[in-house]
Amino acid sequence: MRLIFLIFICLSGIGFAISAISLTGNGYTDILVTVADDIAENTQLISILQDWLIEASRKLYIASKSRFFFKKIIIRIPEKWSNNGQYTVTSASTNREGDIRIESPKQGIRSNPFACCLPACGVGGQYIHFTTDVMFEGDSGNFGNLATVLVHEWGHYRWGLFDEYPTSKDIFTKKIIQFYSHSGRWEPVR
Repeated sequence: MRLIFLIFICLSGIGFAISAISLTGNGYTDILVTVADDIAENTQLISILQDWLIEASRKLYIASKSRFFFKKIIIRIPEKWSNNGQYTVTSASTNREGDIRIESPKQGIRSNPFACCLPACGVGGQYIHFTTDVMFEGDSGNFGNLATVLVHEWGHYRWGLFDEYPTSKDIFTKKIIQFYSHSGRWEPVR
């Protein structure tokens, strides 16, 4: 099967309503990737993101035994970036609305990729977080293949899968994350 993969790069404009991700013909559509407003214009970052998302789509397709892939992704870039005719002005959005958020590394906050705010096993999270330093390090950084990392985080974000290894505390709720805990009891992976 030939994977159909579209990436739209948009310069934020006016009147955006958040479009939810949908699954159409086994392809996830309307995935919004946002580049934070404080990130300086960098065409290399856009190329890195496009290549990364295409590779992640292939890996998701393989990992899901040909069930899922990324079909349509919109990359929202900061409004202050110049537009030399290579971007399409579509509508306004903020970095807080992105399904996958690319942010600047911040002092005292971890740069490792993560899916934010998983409420319970089987319930998806709020967004996936990556930082520019991780993106520019690429596969040679501390996390291995970044497309594989995205597919891993997609499992958390979209399907509410917990890690299959113990972790200490959620960075936002500060609660201890238990290994597949359901009803307050430890359970093996099913």
